[in-house]
Formats: sequence, structure tokens, C-alpha cells
Amino acid sequence: GLSETCTVTTLQLDWNPLEVPYDDPAEARRVAAEGSPEDIDELEQRRFHLQAERDVRSLGERLEARAGGDLQAALRMAAVDFTQPEHAGLAFFTPVDQQTWVRAFVEQLGFSIEEAQRAFELLDGPQFGHGDGLVSLGRLESSLRALAEKAPAQEEANDPIAAAFASLVDATSLLEVVSLRYCDLGRTEATALGRALGSPSPHLKALNLWGNNICDRGAEALGKAFETNFGLQYLGLGRNLITHVGLRHLCSSLGVTRLKEKSAADPVVKSLKEKVKERDKMLKAAPPPKVDGSGRERYKPELYVPTCEDFKDAETNQTYWLWTRNIHLKTLVLEHNPITDAQAVWQLQPYGCGDLVLRATPCAEDLRTLLAGSQPASAATASGDGSSAEVAAAELPRPTSAFKG
Repeated sequence: GLSETCTVTTLQLDWNPLEVPYDDPAEARRVAAEGSPEDIDELEQRRFHLQAERDVRSLGERLEARAGGDLQAALRMAAVDFTQPEHAGLAFFTPVDQQTWVRAFVEQLGFSIEEAQRAFELLDGPQFGHGDGLVSLGRLESSLRALAEKAPAQEEANDPIAAAFASLVDATSLLEVVSLRYCDLGRTEATALGRALGSPSPHLKALNLWGNNICDRGAEALGKAFETNFGLQYLGLGRNLITHVGLRHLCSSLGVTRLKEKSAADPVVKSLKEKVKERDKMLKAAPPPKVDGSGRERYKPELYVPTCEDFKDAETNQTYWLWTRNIHLKTLVLEHNPITDAQAVWQLQPYGCGDLVLRATPCAEDLRTLLAGSQPASAATASGDGSSAEVAAAELPRPTSAFKG
């Protein structure tokens, strides 16, 4: 790994999807040293089967994400192109060639041609198919059902690929900027990354996960990290599979939340008082700033504790509390995600503490309309081609947020 004296601050592993390692590293070393060609082939076949199973599970999650978490709905969408309308009842069981399969997955589900071809080859391969160039949706569903019964939650929690990616951003990492664009990250990897970020690296300030397959459940895991991670300033999630549901999870611990009831505020205030005491103890025993091999001081955020302060409503004279939570994330990028519900996004504004980038999302134009109706026209400015806008949010209690759509 990287040593304390290294000067590396940025790691880019873009376009590097990892493959499943051998399930028994000790045996792999033995076979490599003294095994026969047949032993090596058997070892590689085992690894190939594990990789194929993992890829099919990932395919199932991508299908669910494209149909609001409903696998059956996704399969019905694909089936539209599999038979003539009068034979729609047979579509699920009808084997089709690669051309028909790819057209359905591209046109009905928004897969890329490469993704659709890979899915077909997996299901026509030796582990799931017959190699005859024909695949049915029924085969896909039965394969996913069998894999769901086979893989216990604990096995997924110890996933070696997810653990490898998470190690780049955990509490031991010296990195300040990590880019994992197009690394085929899905829910399993996002969950591991979320756990690692929740016990935060003392130095990480930017994480770019553009172009992966992170869904709402993965976004929920990442969002939980913001309850305790006050150092990350930039999170890039462009071109994933996140809807307004995942966006809500990402924002749930950010910015300012208004608490109307004393019963809700009291536990928060009590908890924060204890955290202030802990912070003060840590400040008294704080070590000197870390420097790298060139003498540059490493990035490290200040010790931060959220606040919860009471106010009086001027009109009703009722007491309310403003719970200021994570205000350190400055930019959250979600462009090119299937976020369609502009009203749901609009309601997130009180959580705001920075820039929310929503360019090329289905809701971007509706957000422009909502914003134009809430402020003077000069407050919203469109890009030159009129297809997207960069807008400042309606006025909110500080800290404020900004939509970029």
C-alpha cells in the first residue's frame, strides 16, 4: 500500500472493472508452482464460474433498477420485442437470437449494445445455457432465482471485489481524490464503499463514481456515510441508475433539517452535547498535522459536530429547531440519472448545502419551470442551446443549495 511518506494524493482507476479472484489463494499458488495443465484449467474454470454468477447477479440488479425495483416489470418490458402481439403470453418462454435480444434490451430497457450482448453471451454460455445461440427471459429469471437462493448475505458482505474498492477510501487511506469511473460498480460495491466512508478516511475529499451501475439501494448506503463523514466535499454519481428515491437517501443527512416537535429535538440535542465533549477531548490530544514525503501538509477536515438550535416562529410564536448536519459536501453530481420526479427533488431544497448537478436528467426541464415560477426570471440562466440550465436555488435558511440542471 501507500506509505506515510509517499506524495501520491490522487488515484484514477477509471475503466478498470475487477475480476473475481481465485476462491482459494493458497491452492492457486500451489497449482501455479507445481500443478499440471489440467489442474490449472480446473482452477481457472472455478474462477470463471464465480465470475459468471457475479455478472448475472449484477445483470438482475440493473434490470430491477430500470423498472423501479421490479424485476418482473423489467422482463415484461423486454418481452415486448420477443413475439408478435397475438403471442404475447409466450414471450417469456420464447428463445430468441442475439439480434432480437440486443434490440429489446437497448430499445425497451436502455442498455448499451455492449451490455446487452454481454448479457446474452452469459446466458448462452456453458454455466447458464447451451451455446446454441438462443436465450429466453425464462432462463434469465430461473438463473437469478437459483443464484438468490445460493448466495447468503454474509458471503455478499465479504465480497472480495467490493472490499478491494472500499479499501481505497477507508480510514487507512492516504488518498485525497479517488476516481472509479466505469468500473462496473453496483449495489454490492456501493454498500462496501458506504461502510468505508462511514468510518472515514482522514484525507479523502473527492470521490468520482461516474458511469457505473449504482442503484437506489447503493445510493442509500452511500448516503448513510454522510452521518459521520464530514471531510468529503465532492461525490460524482453521474450516469448511474439512481432515481429521486436514491437522491432522497443521499440528501437525508445533509444540510439543515427543521424539527417541529420538542420530542424529536431533545434526543438530538442530548446526543450532540456528548459529541461536543468527545470532540473537545480529541482536540486537546490532537496530533500534529501529517505531511507527505515532500513536506506538504495532507488535507484533513476540522473536527466537526452538527448543531441543533431552537428558534421562534415570528408569526405563530411556536418553537422549532434547526438541525444543521453535514454541510461539508459541496458538490453532488447526478447528471444523466433516471430522476424523473421534479417535485420530489424540489422538496429536498431545505437539505441543501451546496451544488446538486442534475444536467441531462428527465426532471431538469421541470425544475427549471418550478424555479422560474418561484423567483425573478434573472435568477435562472439557461445554457446556450437551451437544453439545460444552471440555476440557483430559491432562498432558503443558510446554508443554501443550488440546482444545476
